Parts: sequence; C-alpha cells; structure tokens
Amino acid sequence: YTIKLYFSELETKIVGERVFDIAIQGVKVTDNMDIVSEAGRTDREIVKTYHSVRATESLRVDLIPEKGNTLISGIEILVENVAAR
Repeated sequence: YTIKLYFSELETKIVGERVFDIAIQGVKVTDNMDIVSEAGRTDREIVKTYHSVRATESLRVDLIPEKGNTLISGIEILVENVAAR
C-alpha cells in the first residue's frame, strides 16, 4: 500500500509546540514531526507519503507524542500495483 498522511496546523501554534513521531505497522517512519516547522506557518497542508507498506488483516498508524498533542487531518490508503508472480 501507499499511505498518505495529511496534516495542517489550524491552531495558533509555534515551531516546537507540537512535535510527534509517526510509526506505520510498528516501524517508526518519521522522527520529530513538527507541522508548523515543515509547513513554514499554520494553516498550510503537508502530505507525508510512505510507499510499499505491507498489510494483511490490518494497517496501523501511530502518532507518538514528543511535545504537546498529536494531530492528523486525513489518511489516504492506496493499493499499489503489484506484478503477478
């Protein structure tokens, strides 16, 4: 699967006020996610894309707080084209 995670800081936050890690299927894929820092300001969308995620019965996304609360605006899960073997 391709997993797209959407983030947008809608509150009046500053850089470093909301920081968290992202794990998919129990594997940390992003350290110290700071929406305001990455976007350059509040109220701007960021999309994090992760390819080749393996899942059978379930798919798990964890947001692990480092500072403040975690926040996610949306999740998109896309089936990747896999060649038949």
